[in-house]
Amino acid sequence: MIRVQTIALQPNLSAFDEQFLEKMIAIIEQNVDNDSFSVATLGTILNMSRSTLFRKVKHLTGQKPIDIVIELRMLVAKKLLLEQQLSVSQISYEVGFKTASSFTKSFKKKFGKSPSHFLKDQQQQQIDEFI
Repeated sequence: MIRVQTIALQPNLSAFDEQFLEKMIAIIEQNVDNDSFSVATLGTILNMSRSTLFRKVKHLTGQKPIDIVIELRMLVAKKLLLEQQLSVSQISYEVGFKTASSFTKSFKKKFGKSPSHFLKDQQQQQIDEFI
């Protein structure tokens, strides 16, 4: 489970706002593999219009809802990549991307390297730490 602390928050959030963000993150996690999951869908589930959701999330986190969806997808992708059970292509579909190329582009934007280079670097780090 991804925690609220994973995303940047504005200081001094109320318990109600933290609960809202926890619920939003849980919904995103449940739909992380759904390539048709959108901010509009998230708003519908939360009983809010897309624009109201945008304002509330922007106020609480300083980020757009879509950026949080992508951020959480990237965190799940990183975890799956490090588990080394699935190929990059399989991971891209597991985290809701329609194509491996769009996944690779987003992953590189988030982590500064392609998924395969990221994994190679992690493996090399483990080897270096072992030696």
